[in-house]
Amino acid sequence: MLFEPFTCLISLNIICMEAIVHVLLYIHIAFGSLALLAGPASLLVAKGQKLHRFFGQVFAYSMILNGVAALIISMSP
Repeated sequence: MLFEPFTCLISLNIICMEAIVHVLLYIHIAFGSLALLAGPASLLVAKGQKLHRFFGQVFAYSMILNGVAALIISMSP
């Protein structure tokens, strides 16, 4: 069931779209959770340290991917 979206990409029927939306929802939840952890971690580390920059980049990329997943989910039928 985990690979169901990949087997039905050619025939985009309702069941297939539902499976793709479920995968995107899991991606949205995962990157949202990662951003919720990386954001405060970035604020707790002193500015200028490598760890601060690392957490900031993780937060930024997580939010970008989270937004893309949310945009695709919102436009699905």
